Amino acid sequence: MNTPEERQRHDYMARFDDDLKPYRADWFGIEPAQWPAFADEYRRHELNIYSYEPFCEYRHPARVGDFINYSPHGYRSGVNQAAWPPDDSHYVVFFFGGSTTLAVGPDWTSIPSHLQTILDNRKVRGRPIRIYNFGRGAYFSSLEVALFNNLLREGYRCDLAIFLDGINDPYFHHGIPPTASVYQAAITDMNKTIAAETRSARRADIEWIHLRRFWSSLPAFKLLDLAARWIDRNRGLARTLGAPTRPSLTEKEVQVILDRYAYNIRNARTLADSHTIKTLFVWQPSPAYDYDLSNHVALADSGGDLLGHERADTVYSALIENREIMNDPHFLWLGNMQSKKNEPLYVDTVHYTTEFSHEIAAAIASSLEIRGML
Repeated sequence: MNTPEERQRHDYMARFDDDLKPYRADWFGIEPAQWPAFADEYRRHELNIYSYEPFCEYRHPARVGDFINYSPHGYRSGVNQAAWPPDDSHYVVFFFGGSTTLAVGPDWTSIPSHLQTILDNRKVRGRPIRIYNFGRGAYFSSLEVALFNNLLREGYRCDLAIFLDGINDPYFHHGIPPTASVYQAAITDMNKTIAAETRSARRADIEWIHLRRFWSSLPAFKLLDLAARWIDRNRGLARTLGAPTRPSLTEKEVQVILDRYAYNIRNARTLADSHTIKTLFVWQPSPAYDYDLSNHVALADSGGDLLGHERADTVYSALIENREIMNDPHFLWLGNMQSKKNEPLYVDTVHYTTEFSHEIAAAIASSLEIRGML
């Protein structure tokens, strides 16, 4: 079920040494002199590297660095990060979402980290607010609720749970996690191995997949693969100008996405209510909806292609007509907060600049105030 975009591998940092160089310090919230160190650390701590986590597919491996820090307990560090496990003396916030929550910049550029900065001097019934960023690459609402349930089942509690969605639910419109094909292949291999063990050596199937993996792991084959990618990139074959034609989501597919999201909201609220936890469900801005793409300067690197995210437009348009979701007292619509903005808001296809992340965090903080959640 994986599309090529879901498994892309390339030197993410290289693009910021060319046309995007003038923007990189502001977009990533670092000093220009820090860029080489950050770029080097990012290359070593690649975003789409996963490790297995029971019941919720995967997490990002623990990392320690100057810019990128992931806890072995499954969250990314941020400003004034509290230790684990959560302390009862704190007003604890669990923040869930995909890679736009996790953030592709330094720790302090994520939306949860900006929210922590905004609320840092606030106390709720005498308790300082402490936020844990459980954003994970390619997570969407179904996976987030599974992770929330995991944490509760393991005995970890929060006072407030925030879920940031909107970009990945339409992208993974089929509702299948991005790692599904990996697990399917592993189970198929396991079944073949078990079957072979029950047969004689003469009848056993030859496991060619292991031979293929061996050959592809050899340095010479890796060099050939890298050379082919370099040639494609420099010939302009890797990406062509203009977005390729992709099937639009049908009305039925759009409705399935919204029904799934509404179900996940109800499920998360049921879990939260049973533990006296407050909830806020935020629908985030997307470059596909109500944004002038002529301001999206980072999109030139992909030939103007939103890489499948353009299909979110129909989902966003349908959502604002969905009374069940829009009228939910725990739902916050931020889908159109960029409609009158005429500046770059994204560092790549869909990930926010640190300034826009701060604006989103401020909108969330304001909503929490208005709703009396603090």
